[in-house]
Amino acid sequence: MSELKFEAKDLSRTFGHGKRLVTAVDRAGLAGCFRTIVTAEDVTDRKPAPDAYLEAVRRLGAAPAQSIAIEDSGPGIAAARAAGMKTIAIPHWLTEGHDLSTADLRVAHAGELTVGILEALVKTADLIE
Repeated sequence: MSELKFEAKDLSRTFGHGKRLVTAVDRAGLAGCFRTIVTAEDVTDRKPAPDAYLEAVRRLGAAPAQSIAIEDSGPGIAAARAAGMKTIAIPHWLTEGHDLSTADLRVAHAGELTVGILEALVKTADLIE
């Protein structure tokens, strides 16, 4: 996370479960890693609707096509794709059975991600546009 934090232009976090998870992020000392945090309480429709991701890119002033969502669930992947973002799936034991086949990339853990991988993923979006 630290390499990505220092290299990334802006980071946002979306939560499907509300403000109580924001407290957990604070306790873990990660709040400073994100310029904005969007929860289900900030939007009208929850994932798989794209509302949370669209709100995050709006707050960041970013273009969805130039943004990457890192997700652990099928509804999250669907939400990010509906928002026009590239997606990376990192499943965990609860979501291992979800259909994550529509993600642009699937990795076993965040340690597999590098700035180069993220840049290449965004560049493929540039080629399509």
